[in-house]
Amino acid sequence: MNITSRVDAYLTNVNFPWEKKTETHVTVGALMLYRFKVDNNSHTFEKLWVKSFPVQTSCLYWEGEKNFLAVGLDNGKIKIYKIAPEMNFMQYDEVITLIKIDM
Repeated sequence: MNITSRVDAYLTNVNFPWEKKTETHVTVGALMLYRFKVDNNSHTFEKLWVKSFPVQTSCLYWEGEKNFLAVGLDNGKIKIYKIAPEMNFMQYDEVITLIKIDM
């Protein structure tokens, strides 16, 4: 993504105090969940879902035992999701958003 697109998306996603808060935004970063499939000696990836963000994603961590997925964002936030394997990984819930505090 070039710098002009990122600046445009950032300005579009800014909410001023007098504006209504909405969940819509211009996508800058995204988290895509894929499943690796092996069928008759064929290896493919199947896209399960996409979660978009108004800021760039910068890091990812998967904790396999508890099925937590952590996504680091350029604005210093870390969003943690619980993925449901019993729902075939098609459902996720946001558990917490950690915010960087400057001291």
